[in-house]
Amino acid sequence: MKGILTLEYITIYFGFSLMVLGILKIFNLVDLTSAYFFGLAISGLCFTLIDYAALNNKKEIKKKPKLVFLYMAAVFFVLVFPNLTLVKNFDNAFMTNTGEALSLGALGLVIYINGLKNRQEFESFLKDQISQLQGFKEEHSDLHKQHLIFREQQKQLMIQLASLEAALDTKLKKDKLNDKDNSHEIKE
Repeated sequence: MKGILTLEYITIYFGFSLMVLGILKIFNLVDLTSAYFFGLAISGLCFTLIDYAALNNKKEIKKKPKLVFLYMAAVFFVLVFPNLTLVKNFDNAFMTNTGEALSLGALGLVIYINGLKNRQEFESFLKDQISQLQGFKEEHSDLHKQHLIFREQQKQLMIQLASLEAALDTKLKKDKLNDKDNSHEIKE
């Protein structure tokens, strides 16, 4: 249960709830005002900026006050902003146009961030592949060195074997001569 209340899961639940709200809107089961869509646009932009901060600079995540502010703003513009009495004084056309512009901008930023993530993943993949290739190259170099050592050892063993064969031939010839000499002596 420890991980269920982490910020990531709260964001996931929040996103899931918004998807359900979208489905309800398709079937006209909810009535959402232009102020609500304006708030959603700003909220989406805040979440996109959080994602961008995490992607752009991993150290940025450690600067929690900025992220906390963005999370608070994202939730505020969905839950509180549309319900403020002050918002009723805003021009609906202004909120609709601004909300649409912010939505387009946030969507553009999401697509841009997605492209950056894909690029980073690809670069990371390439670095891993290069690292593996370098490892294979080093392994090949080590195997080549071992091969050269084994060939040299093989040459030395062949020389030793030839020397032993020559010594054995010499010994066998000597023994044959001795046997012939001994057999002549016995016959005499």
